[in-house]
Amino acid sequence: MEDYRTIESLAALAERLSLDRCVLKGLDLRHEALRWDEISVTRRTFFLGCQLPPDVESRLRERGAIFFPRFGELPYDPYRIALYDSAELMDEFDGAAFEATAADQKIYGNFRRSRKRRSVVDLLAQRLHDHSVSDALDQFLGGDAKQFERGIVGIMGGHQSARDSREFREVARLGHRLARAGFLVLTGGGPGAMEAGNLGAFLATHREERVVDEAVAMLAEEPHAGPPVPAAYFRRAQDVIERFAPRSAARWGCRRGLGWDAGTSLAIPTWTYGHEPSNLFATHIAKLFQNSVREEGLVTFANAGLVFAPGKAGTLQEVFTDAVQNYYAESSADVTPMAFWPKAYWTETLPAPDTLRRLADAGNKRFKARVGAFDDVGEIVDFLLDPPPLL
Repeated sequence: MEDYRTIESLAALAERLSLDRCVLKGLDLRHEALRWDEISVTRRTFFLGCQLPPDVESRLRERGAIFFPRFGELPYDPYRIALYDSAELMDEFDGAAFEATAADQKIYGNFRRSRKRRSVVDLLAQRLHDHSVSDALDQFLGGDAKQFERGIVGIMGGHQSARDSREFREVARLGHRLARAGFLVLTGGGPGAMEAGNLGAFLATHREERVVDEAVAMLAEEPHAGPPVPAAYFRRAQDVIERFAPRSAARWGCRRGLGWDAGTSLAIPTWTYGHEPSNLFATHIAKLFQNSVREEGLVTFANAGLVFAPGKAGTLQEVFTDAVQNYYAESSADVTPMAFWPKAYWTETLPAPDTLRRLADAGNKRFKARVGAFDDVGEIVDFLLDPPPLL
């Protein structure tokens, strides 16, 4: 069966004579001089959240076209066609009251209220949003992300890591080294170890590792994310952006586009944990309402391996989600390396690597060789560049 074609720009619509098996998404067509009577539409023509003159929409409906309507007043677009960047999530931030002014928090507030209402309209809008973001993520992974010849490495870890800690600094160095080595860095997009990973990749346009140490020192002046989020927490991050990637700096956060001078990284945060601020250093952000979709994606997309920094329940969830995928992998290429850092945390506090090795011994022994614990971030990079052969 022929696939549907998604049309998300006026340029893609121009000069088309047939919209059979076409999905038009999020387009404002109210002022476009299109000859609708000369364009073929069928019951396989879908308009998702598009705006048209009422008389044109009425005629298209009569000819069979199907319309998914725009929703009422929402602080987000269910039919969005691109990933977020940090500038969009920080839109309208007044520099002081993050929870009251940032676009990110207006969406979070709407999400919290919707969980109490349990309205089918809210749920439908959120599902459409997450589908749209997932679609934009697929386009990114199939397009721009291909330039990262080594693949995607996920850096997982807790949100508690303070910016003035050794842990934060080492994870930032790791993100920088991975990006410089040709990997696309992926995180959960929040503070702590996640921010450190995105920060390191953000600075990858600078060869010297001392730049990472300088940036971490600037951030360490405001080490904690709250809650509530201190205004200076974002101010220090903005200072880093303006110093090391000035052409990418928006009023708050960074924005992709002309003059891009920052290293690329990906984040998949969630409004389920919306009280945690999304960090400003991820350049491509697939923020979702459904945490289950997000957790699966974090592990699945990391095709070149995952690094686990100290964390608790959420990080352990990611550990065992990855372990399940490795355990049931159908081919060697699907068995991703699992690197745990530092050794003491993962051998004494939460001995996950030992549990995974026992799991392997009880069933699929193949992935056992690709579970490692390390104290030096340079060893992790070597481990991911040249994973051990499977048993």
